Amino acid sequence: MPALASFQKVVDTVIYGSDYDPIYRMLHLRDNRSHLIVFDSIAYDSLFQRTYYAMDTLAIPHLRTQEMITMGYCYLGDAQDENIIAIVEKTDSIKIKRIISAWQANPISGKIEPMELSQRLHCVNEFYKGNSTSFP
Repeated sequence: MPALASFQKVVDTVIYGSDYDPIYRMLHLRDNRSHLIVFDSIAYDSLFQRTYYAMDTLAIPHLRTQEMITMGYCYLGDAQDENIIAIVEKTDSIKIKRIISAWQANPISGKIEPMELSQRLHCVNEFYKGNSTSFP
């Protein structure tokens, strides 16, 4: 896609739902001005090769130095929700102390939808390198 030529892949993650094979993917891209999250459905051809179909995108302006995007590392209550995308403040601890914004990739609507921040929503630091800690 020529429109995405200036973007580089940061990370992607797949969403399994209740299936054995992944059925959705979230792809994080960035250029020097912004971040782009692409919510894809995954289909398989007769040779079991994956094909991605973009269902929705989320454009995020350039982040502050102390901010980062996390995908698939957030919980609603005690249940991990692999569909959550969040802008969080960087930390050296396992638990993210501040969630700035959050969205949820909704497979039913095919949209990335804004979430209200609540006490039930919390995220873990995927880059934490300290001692093991139980979480949540």
